[in-house]
Amino acid sequence: MSTLLHRIALATTVVVGTAVAPLAHAAVVGQIGAPITFTTNGDNLHTASFSSAQTGSLYIAMTVSLDAGVLNANDFLSVWFDNVTTGAHTNRPNIGLKSNEGTPGARDWMVRGSGTSGSYAPDQASVGTTTTLWAHLFKSSLAGNYDRFDLWVNPTGDWTDVLATAPEARSTLDSGLSSISGFGFRAANLDIGDRFTVQALTISNAVPVSVVPEPGTMALALAGVGLIGGLARRRRSA
Repeated sequence: MSTLLHRIALATTVVVGTAVAPLAHAAVVGQIGAPITFTTNGDNLHTASFSSAQTGSLYIAMTVSLDAGVLNANDFLSVWFDNVTTGAHTNRPNIGLKSNEGTPGARDWMVRGSGTSGSYAPDQASVGTTTTLWAHLFKSSLAGNYDRFDLWVNPTGDWTDVLATAPEARSTLDSGLSSISGFGFRAANLDIGDRFTVQALTISNAVPVSVVPEPGTMALALAGVGLIGGLARRRRSA
């Protein structure tokens, strides 16, 4: 199906910390500075680099609202983690929406360490709702690659409580990455009228004290923001 290229507001920024933050928020290595609305497709719609490459656990908290449109099979919106800001990042860790793909029951919220499939939580997405995703990306061996990606959907309690419970989905696929230098957003198969908004995204390299620290509590630097809009002539595997 055809898609319509929309301008994404330039005021939207992706930011990373460049100075020592107050102790309560010292773990934050990246976050978005304002909500980002997605209405078109692209592999690198927004990208950012960490101030230094990460080699340990990453804790991701993301809130997504499905504002309008129709959820068709393989509608896709994710955050990827990689060492480059080119390509489709399909063989790298991804977390987000891959609608009507998981089984049983055509599940929607997924994590994956590599490839184009995914491990799905038993939760359905629907237009007009807002969903919070918490995830833990880590290595099963300290000397190895990132090969564990755990997901909780609409968690309750703090991070310590949630991490003590079994994840709703877990990917055990080898990402091929022993370190990660940045992240970005990828959307695929969105049609005219589809509109999703990432309300908040925070990435930490230690168990967070809070879900989304306030940007004013830490020194922030504007990272590169890549705006790449795509007009997809046909649906492709996300």
